[in-house]
Amino acid sequence: MPLHPPGVIRGRRMAVLMPVLVPVLVPLLVIVAGLAGCSVQPLSPPVTPVDPVTPTPTPSASSKWTVLVYGHGDHNLTNVLAADIIRMSKATLNADMKVLVYADFNESVKSSGTMASNVNKDQLFPKGAFWYRINGSNRYPTLMATETEQDFDQPNVLRTAVRKAFHENPADHYAIVLWDHGGSWRYGFGGDTQGVTRTGPGMKPEAFATAMREGMAAMALI
Repeated sequence: MPLHPPGVIRGRRMAVLMPVLVPVLVPLLVIVAGLAGCSVQPLSPPVTPVDPVTPTPTPSASSKWTVLVYGHGDHNLTNVLAADIIRMSKATLNADMKVLVYADFNESVKSSGTMASNVNKDQLFPKGAFWYRINGSNRYPTLMATETEQDFDQPNVLRTAVRKAFHENPADHYAIVLWDHGGSWRYGFGGDTQGVTRTGPGMKPEAFATAMREGMAAMALI
């Protein structure tokens, strides 16, 4: 699939939102669900997380939309990612819309607020990679699964996430949000610090475009 100008890549039944978008706008872009604004009322209590050793579930009933937010926050935007997940949780969602967040945090950073059952205010963010389901209606997201620490700069991690999210959550339409620093075509996407152990460039556009295409191809979406 050829690359299109910055902004949106479209394939059959697929929309990809590119990293040129400012991170704080992400919830507005996921808004095929319809965000309910940034009201200040607290979220409902978090749900107890699923045991991380639980076997991979079989695909759920098909919905109209499955949206995957690839939440690359293992750097200085960790608390911004957590805040955006809370904003997404204020959306009004129905059975036709599934919003999933695959998140990586910087474990050397303290949380500025409670986000979910494994992220509490004034505690260090947990190490690992985490799958959340956005419940909407001011409810905390559900922690679906916990994985070992991942390098979100690696195309194979993105490819596997795309395949997993869409295999387990079939829908009529799919969307991917690449959440991170907005490097556009010149600087690419990412910059995973692996806590505080490294610095460096992320994925170039050619790399993440190929990873998403391969992940979708595995599901016969393109």
